Amino acid sequence: NMLACQLFYRLFLNGTQVLKKDVAANIIFIFVFICIVIMLELLVLKRFSERIKFDFQLFSDRFRTNKLSNSKMVTSDIYFSETKNLACEVNKMTSKLEAMFKELQSEQEKSQQSEKLKSAFLANLSHEIRTPMNAMIGFASLLDEETDEKTKHELIKLMKRSGEELLNLIEDIVEISKLESNNMEMHLKPTKLGDIVTTVKSTFLGEIAKQEKSLDFILQNNLKIGFTFMADPDFLREVLERIINNAVKFTQEGSITLHISRFENCLLFQVIDTGIGISKKDQDIIFKRFTQIDNRDAGILSRQYRGIGIGLSLCRSMIELMQGDIRVESELGKGSTFQLYIPYIPVS
Repeated sequence: NMLACQLFYRLFLNGTQVLKKDVAANIIFIFVFICIVIMLELLVLKRFSERIKFDFQLFSDRFRTNKLSNSKMVTSDIYFSETKNLACEVNKMTSKLEAMFKELQSEQEKSQQSEKLKSAFLANLSHEIRTPMNAMIGFASLLDEETDEKTKHELIKLMKRSGEELLNLIEDIVEISKLESNNMEMHLKPTKLGDIVTTVKSTFLGEIAKQEKSLDFILQNNLKIGFTFMADPDFLREVLERIINNAVKFTQEGSITLHISRFENCLLFQVIDTGIGISKKDQDIIFKRFTQIDNRDAGILSRQYRGIGIGLSLCRSMIELMQGDIRVESELGKGSTFQLYIPYIPVS
């Protein structure tokens, strides 16, 4: 380009000198000058069209298959700044689409997993409902035929237990429905620690009597029995009862310990059992909804225990509504420790 400009300049200077001397030479000079200008313009247009064609080809190759590839366009190969800016915008859109695609894939996988869990839950639920219902129907038939009063009394006792199991199952379904629809609300009120302890101990005694087990209940309270704080007593009581019931279910011998203390700005409730324990890999999933674990490593399948896999997930949801946290420490064959942290709010 610089050489062409210098050539033009020299031709122009020489041409102006010739114009003064010879008319014929003037005409030839003008003709030659115009031809050279036209040729240079054609060269420029040819180069311009090649650049345009190259840039267009990059975009054409990019979109010809109507499918965006994962690789981005190389903007350094593009000549025109406008086309380069367009390529940068295409790369930004590609990045956004890739992120959206990955997010959609993740959501699809979660949805499929959730559907599988719900299907397993419904199958498990139907089994859990049929068991006490069949027992009640069977006991009722036996009761109708039985004449011995002592046997009748035992049958009535078994029917009552089956009815309680069915009622508890229905209550669990109602609780999970409230959580799913965000209709579960927490109500803070002055809560006496002594009342919570008394209720929890009573629940423990009833549970070991129902399961016909010989387990000890140990209370380790570092606070005064008359200690009062702000909390939702129904939530706290239900969470402790569920965890203690679980501990009794998975503990064949030994004891259940309830340890209560202050930890920084929280109240800490620990339920410690001497049961079968939970493996490390299962400790992350026991709080997930509709999930049950199989402790095959311990030689025990959780399917031999009753339940529909929502008890601990309900506990976590309730504790989170109270702005608290729930954790577990466990080792197979050596028992489990469930830790409940709830904010300590003094009674004003």
